[in-house]
Amino acid sequence: MTEGPRLSQHPFTEAVQLHQAEHAWKPSMKRLAKGSWDRREEDPEKARTQDLYGKMRSILNKLTPEVFPLPVKQVSELKIDTEEHLRGVAAIIHEGKFTTIYTQLCHCLREINVPSKESAGVAINFHLVLLKLCQVEFQKLGEGTLANSVNGHRQWSIDNIRLI
Repeated sequence: MTEGPRLSQHPFTEAVQLHQAEHAWKPSMKRLAKGSWDRREEDPEKARTQDLYGKMRSILNKLTPEVFPLPVKQVSELKIDTEEHLRGVAAIIHEGKFTTIYTQLCHCLREINVPSKESAGVAINFHLVLLKLCQVEFQKLGEGTLANSVNGHRQWSIDNIRLI
């Protein structure tokens, strides 16, 4: 029986010092436990917004026709209470590629209203925000900034129409 090559002749007797990064990654649960939401976000409102967007993306990643009611319930439990939150959630849904199931989700979310930041007493509606996003994309298409292929344009246009 032959022995393979030995990696080291000497046992490790002294402790190895590892380099400690100033902004090392930590799991989100540890950040929450320390009370620091995110090392990049010192403002609690911005951290709450980023947390909302993360939860929304997570829910969308799990969204399938088979389990549709559960994610819809989870989305309805999210605290979408500002114009920024509403616009951000609409943008996250709009950037998705699974329009059939996202269309059903948009149908459930269409009645969400939040107060406008600019006009007191005016409410911003989810459906109108989503409609505005689609309108901007159609205008970009008309200007030729989204020119890739004819079939790509056709499918993209159909997907936007479904969301509306």
